[in-house]
Amino acid sequence: MNDTPELQIGLTNWERDKDILEGLGINTVEIPEHHMVWLREAVVRARDADNSANDTLLGQMKEEYTIPEYNQEFTDWIIGESLKDPLATVLTRNSIPVISEDTTEVPMALQTWWVNYQKKHEFNPPHTHSGYLSFVIFVKIPYDLEDEDKVFPHANHSVPGRFAFISADSRYASSIIVQVLNVDKSYENKIMIFRSQQIHEVFPFFTSDEERISVSGNIAFNLEKVTS
Repeated sequence: MNDTPELQIGLTNWERDKDILEGLGINTVEIPEHHMVWLREAVVRARDADNSANDTLLGQMKEEYTIPEYNQEFTDWIIGESLKDPLATVLTRNSIPVISEDTTEVPMALQTWWVNYQKKHEFNPPHTHSGYLSFVIFVKIPYDLEDEDKVFPHANHSVPGRFAFISADSRYASSIIVQVLNVDKSYENKIMIFRSQQIHEVFPFFTSDEERISVSGNIAFNLEKVTS
């Protein structure tokens, strides 16, 4: 991060972490409230055993549900945000085509999405997604990181409640870089959009009996539109 410590005073964790995310080529933006109103209601309706997604996901969580509803306006907004920088530059640099910023012309579609009701001590180990692009939306963060950091006060790095992206370290063979994000309440109503093969993980939290609610999804090329 380029900002001096003085310039960081008063910023939220999300505002501080935006520099890190942009450096990784990950798009992050606040979701318009009318989309979040719809999504908050949709994840409640999705919480049904018939929608269980546990057998298709790696998360070590008891409650993960496919969201059966589809919102075209919201999906178009997500796809439109995914085709902006810095992610668009990363895709181009890696010879991955960026079709157009006009979402009416982009043959891309929501492949699947699901809601995670993460409880205390549950976690999501390092993993990737299917599709072309993926996203994470933070709906509710129930804990305070100051409390989480007291759980293991002598640890060299505190990770309870955090989210991390894992990348290869080009400087050293067989080495990785783990970029830990300080996910707290300032991340609520925010979305991160990244390449589906970007490895990431979610650490457990320990200090709240409420649930951490997030929505994840994958975007893929709409082959029906491509071939029509």
